[in-house]
Amino acid sequence: MLVLYIDPGTGSMLISATIALFSVAFFMLKGVIYRKFSIGGDKGEALDPSKKYGLVFYSEGKQYWNVFQPLVEEASRRNIPATYFTSDKEDPGLTANLEGIEAKFIGSGREAYYVLNRLNADVVVMTTPGLDVLEIKRSKNVKHYVHVTHSAGSVSEYKAYGTDYFDSVLVGGDGDYSLIRELESKRNINVKEIEIIGNTYLDVMRTNLKNESYEYTIFEEKRPTILLSPTWGDHGLLTKFGNELLSKLEETDKFNIIIRPHPQSFISEAQVMEELMTKFPNNEHRVWNRDVQNLKAMAHADIMISDFSGIIFDFYALFKKPILTLNGQLEKRGRDAIDVDGDAWHIELLDVIGKNVSDKDIPNLIDIIDQTLENEAVNNSAGDTLSLSDKYPNEAGTRGMDFISKKLEAVKSKETENEVSNVASQPLLNENYTFNNRCEGVQGNWITKFIKSIFNPNMLIQLAMGSALLVGYTYLGKRYLPEGGLNSLFLIGILSKTVMITIGLLLIFLLFTWVQGKGKISLQKQSEPIDWKDLFFVALPMTPIIQYIIANQDILDFKSSVLVFATFALIAAIAIVILPWFMSTVLAKDVSVAVTMSFLFIVFNMASFGKVTEPKTIFWILLGLCLAIFLILFLDKKKLLIIISLIFFVTNFVTSVTKGSNNEKEFVNETTEYNTRIAEMTEGKEVKHTPDVYIIIYDAYSNQQTLDAYGIDHSDQFNYMLDKGFAIYDGTYSVGPYSIIAMSHLLNPQPIPESSTEFRRMLAGDGSAVQEFNKLGYFTNSVHESDYMTKDFDPKFDYSYPDNSSSIAPHKIINKAILEGEFRFDVEFSENTYPDFMVAKRKVLAQNRKEPEFLYTHGSNPGHTQNSGVLTQADFDQHVFALESANVEMRDDFNALDIDNREDAIVIIAGDHGPYLTKTGIGLGDFPLSEIDRLDIQDRYGALLAIHWPKGVDPTRFDIRTVQDALPAVLAYMYDDDELFDQIRMGRDILAPYTVGEANVIDGKIVGGPNDGEPLYLDRKVRFKNAN
Repeated sequence: MLVLYIDPGTGSMLISATIALFSVAFFMLKGVIYRKFSIGGDKGEALDPSKKYGLVFYSEGKQYWNVFQPLVEEASRRNIPATYFTSDKEDPGLTANLEGIEAKFIGSGREAYYVLNRLNADVVVMTTPGLDVLEIKRSKNVKHYVHVTHSAGSVSEYKAYGTDYFDSVLVGGDGDYSLIRELESKRNINVKEIEIIGNTYLDVMRTNLKNESYEYTIFEEKRPTILLSPTWGDHGLLTKFGNELLSKLEETDKFNIIIRPHPQSFISEAQVMEELMTKFPNNEHRVWNRDVQNLKAMAHADIMISDFSGIIFDFYALFKKPILTLNGQLEKRGRDAIDVDGDAWHIELLDVIGKNVSDKDIPNLIDIIDQTLENEAVNNSAGDTLSLSDKYPNEAGTRGMDFISKKLEAVKSKETENEVSNVASQPLLNENYTFNNRCEGVQGNWITKFIKSIFNPNMLIQLAMGSALLVGYTYLGKRYLPEGGLNSLFLIGILSKTVMITIGLLLIFLLFTWVQGKGKISLQKQSEPIDWKDLFFVALPMTPIIQYIIANQDILDFKSSVLVFATFALIAAIAIVILPWFMSTVLAKDVSVAVTMSFLFIVFNMASFGKVTEPKTIFWILLGLCLAIFLILFLDKKKLLIIISLIFFVTNFVTSVTKGSNNEKEFVNETTEYNTRIAEMTEGKEVKHTPDVYIIIYDAYSNQQTLDAYGIDHSDQFNYMLDKGFAIYDGTYSVGPYSIIAMSHLLNPQPIPESSTEFRRMLAGDGSAVQEFNKLGYFTNSVHESDYMTKDFDPKFDYSYPDNSSSIAPHKIINKAILEGEFRFDVEFSENTYPDFMVAKRKVLAQNRKEPEFLYTHGSNPGHTQNSGVLTQADFDQHVFALESANVEMRDDFNALDIDNREDAIVIIAGDHGPYLTKTGIGLGDFPLSEIDRLDIQDRYGALLAIHWPKGVDPTRFDIRTVQDALPAVLAYMYDDDELFDQIRMGRDILAPYTVGEANVIDGKIVGGPNDGEPLYLDRKVRFKNAN
């Protein structure tokens, strides 16, 4: 059985689809539950998702109120309405009660992200970095995002890409302005607007310093006070040197020490903080300070010890007091600093505004602090160093709102222009022809708006053009896909239907154009950009491809598998991503992508549909899939389609791998010596006879009992074989249901592990029987129609046909089968034709060498039925016709061999397995055991076996029951040792029993089903005319 086998039909597809849909439903339900019960974040005030906001400020927590306060208060003073969103219930902004400012707690974590990622606003100002990188994504309905820095230090400390995807950034001074420009250049990203405004939170601190005295109250006794205030993370001062540093400071009793870690340290380095606070607890001269505001701690300090923390520059700007920085090596990985040449500006500035020390100076730290305090003057020789971080003191709020108000005006002006230019007939369609549910110009609920958007003339013409695109795909497929394949036949059948659908949509378009626009319409369509996330859509049509690759690992090596996958992935990527972009000036991508994905899915999946699924059903699947994908994209749920595609792909991949591995386990035997038994059993024995031995296999040729059960009268051919001196072994079967399993165990009558790879190695000449003939001096021959049986192995026979030069590359075989839409049993593996094979076979049969010869040859007549999963009367009739062809071929072979004059030759005529003419013509795994009867098993394992023995040999001498018993009997005759037969033959249990579902055959007896316990063949005998 020359077969590339996959499970046909829609079963696998439906299982994958069901799992995919359940998975999507699970994740959607999970999201609803998370939002409903505030899992993953505090639940905030319920917001109207359709509300349009103007100016929005978003704060992660109360610690950032000082950053926003000057901007929010300035907006209130200017009568600019704004909304202040916060993720902290204790945020002072919630109780500020500023006129024109609406403050709302929107929840934290997932709750906040859900609101922000779906926000509809003109301008959003936030100090949270990582827009579109971390959890907060750009909402498609926000016109402009502004980032305002929250530290007098450098943005290079942000996680990578911290400011990259904002539209504009408000920075404190020249340092960050230059740094962001450098990152833009290095990363080749869009140049954003950068405005230098000074530091808003420093302005708040200055005001607080004027209004409050901050008396020395933290400690009862006033002493020189050290403020230890590092940053957080693995490179932070407390994380790296906390124990050593605090131990050193504990050696002296002349300082008060304020330890103020970064708030994030208690989250990211919680264990380190707990250990340090336990070992160095609060006492009368040491305090762990966790106040929200850091001003009181800085006001108490006479000197600061820090690392890279931005508080250094706060301390310098506000107090001009000494600073010691113990920075060591800054960890740049994962931060924006990684792409900056050298050190960022704030690192270079540390030696200017203070004294830099290293970890090696910690033993002398107390002396260094004393010397620094004695020399209290801070180095101001660098001139205007504050211009790098705080260029405009006390002006940040004013300058910031100057910029923000201009952005607001620009956004609103652009909106007004767009409203004026909008075509009246397109209020419910976005520019990319997706559904605009937020449109306020159309009355009605969601369903009403949706129906109106679909039957909008502009949308109808898009749908008509999408249908025309399907017509084009169908015509091109009909013309260029392999002729006669299932894909070609299917496309020929649906071409007229797709044309009619297109005409119908055009008529509907004309009707609605006349009714709504009196025959007038203004069509507008702009080109849509390439979205590389669309590449994930490729997963859906690629689902069957990965199934085919896994199912055909018997001929595909790793390189060939990659080539098959890459070929169809490239086709899908070009068709789904590039082609829709190219057509987007006239055809909306939500339409073209839906049509293309659906068409490719059907074409790529046709080999799975096979003949099991009616063409009409496949056509409805095509239309249904196209409609479903279009609706998902039309509703702008692209992420949902990506999730479905990936789940579908992964589910099918896992299912295919699991199924393949389970099947292979059926053959695996733990022994590592599985082709040595014959050599071991004949060692030291003397061969007595060396006849020529010919094995001639006719694919799927049944024995007479099975043919009789089919109602096929084939007695003439069996009588012909008897007339030619053959003994016919009635009731024989093959232990393997497929060619490579059956024939590898014929040439190597021992259980073979490792599935197809080892099967082919045995067939290529490593089988123990072939090795024995080589040892005995035989000239060995292997003649086949193609190299299917020995794929990836160099034959070890003295002569083999065809040679590797005529072999068709495996990936080309699979590619053609996929494009045909059918994995045929008679697929071409070689450029040679069947007549070429016949010539080569008869040349070997006719040759008369001096040394004895061994030949194994395998033809494809009569062959088994196709693997579609559907049997018709035509399949049965075709097999009957093919039997006649096999009979003619057999007679010609006997003539070439001159069988009448080869009395001393042994000629084995056999089938390799059954013809698959019952039930669905494939494996019986989907059938209940009660429906699997004797004929079903015979149909898959029963096979002809006839042997022409040398003159004088009794054909009943050996108890031959299977095709695989033939060579052990031949070798036992050659060594004239009857016991050798039982010593070297293999067991008679069938292999790959999953082929017959839950049934089995153990030593010739049926296990399971209606014929449980009965012999596979009731009438087992040897027929021959005259004893030789």
